[in-house]
Amino acid sequence: MILMSCVKPIHKKRIGIIPLGSVDLTYVKIVQDSLSSVYGLNVEILKTMDLPRWAFINEKSPRYRADSLLKYLNKSSPDYDHVIGVTTSDISFTKYKDKDKKYIKEPKWKYRDFGIFGLGMRPGRASVISSYRLMKGVPAEQGIRRIALIAVHEAGHNLGLPHCPDTQCLMTDAMESIRTIDQCSGTLCNSCRDKLRW
Repeated sequence: MILMSCVKPIHKKRIGIIPLGSVDLTYVKIVQDSLSSVYGLNVEILKTMDLPRWAFINEKSPRYRADSLLKYLNKSSPDYDHVIGVTTSDISFTKYKDKDKKYIKEPKWKYRDFGIFGLGMRPGRASVISSYRLMKGVPAEQGIRRIALIAVHEAGHNLGLPHCPDTQCLMTDAMESIRTIDQCSGTLCNSCRDKLRW
């Protein structure tokens, strides 16, 4: 087990994991085990879907827009309460400095198409994670832990959890650094656990 159980098991909500494109099923299984362990939900691996061409962008480098992938995933697998896409392709989004998304964070050249680890609706039905930045230049065990943490983090947003100020909590903001993820404890803090009262 990669991550520790955080809540009592429940069996009402269902999460479907959708491999997007060519994905190592080892990663998908890690996501399944981590979500099941931490949230106590029924988690199933669904049929692989192609990455949609209309979500592809090549502004800085070849990648897929995470916000477009969320729209794509949100329309899929209606029998599931939540769906999480897993891809090996790089993903990105536009980072704004305001909640109304009127002003792109400065410098605009950096944040207009900003590479990320994952993205999840809060609250919402869909999230997506990418192993592209998580496995680079690290031992496999460390990369696998990162995948588990990001999957649980983004699913937490789907379940309504915001970013947490506790830097040891699974829901801490990565603050644009993979080091933040590596220093995380792998569990939800008491405050976040209390918010998950199904």
